[in-house]
Amino acid sequence: MAVDNLEICNAALGRIGAEAITSLTANAKITDRTCNILYAKTRDDLLKKYPWSFAKKATPLVRTDLYDASDDYSDEVTITNVATSNPVVITGTNSYSAGMHVLIEDVSGTDEINDLVFDVGTANTATFSLLGIDGGKYAAYTSGGTAIRVEPLTTFRNGYTYDIPSDCLKPRRLESKAKFERFEERLVTTDSAPVLIYTKAVTDTTKFSDEFEECLIAKLASMLCMPLMGAKAGAQMLPTMEAIYRQALAEAKKTGCEEEDADYSYNDPWITVRH
Repeated sequence: MAVDNLEICNAALGRIGAEAITSLTANAKITDRTCNILYAKTRDDLLKKYPWSFAKKATPLVRTDLYDASDDYSDEVTITNVATSNPVVITGTNSYSAGMHVLIEDVSGTDEINDLVFDVGTANTATFSLLGIDGGKYAAYTSGGTAIRVEPLTTFRNGYTYDIPSDCLKPRRLESKAKFERFEERLVTTDSAPVLIYTKAVTDTTKFSDEFEECLIAKLASMLCMPLMGAKAGAQMLPTMEAIYRQALAEAKKTGCEEEDADYSYNDPWITVRH
């Protein structure tokens, strides 16, 4: 296997009879510049193209649709008292009304209500209650706290929204096999506790499988033909390089890739997902 991406690029250059490079940078040499431009994109495109076994990962997703505290909803209230009654009544000058949703933060004493979103029950300009919350067993309030009006997003496209893991290059499927859609860096699904199976971004060449490395070298060689060899010579060599790539990919799919619908069980009792 290759030691690094430079060695992979040089292997591809060797396939088309081009001179080897000593660094993968955007310097003055056309060979260096071209490899610098093409390497990462070709690697990632190939990773996304098929479900490579070495790049497969499963991760429970974290809900992001619980609330949105954007400027449109940032009606912040300074809390001066929390009555541990049934329901809990919070003192603080506010403009809330029944049915709104509030996030409580930084309360000292009655910290059971911190970092949670509640429905507002009754409200006036001086106090508001937390609908259905019995504070009879909560600790006594001592000081501090804020309430922020938030807007739930749970009905977005009739599903829940989740953060897509930062190392996700391409979502493949959910363990539950529920349908999903991707919107920018969020995933939307009706699954309330999804485990996403995806192709992760792998840049460490020592993690590449032999099959993937051979495909990457062959694909890079085909991509380098035209820019480095010129239109005529490149056009003559390109079909050969593409044929070698297709053959390498066919071999890789037999051993280095998995079927998209292959069964995958994620059983980790130490990991739970908060809703």
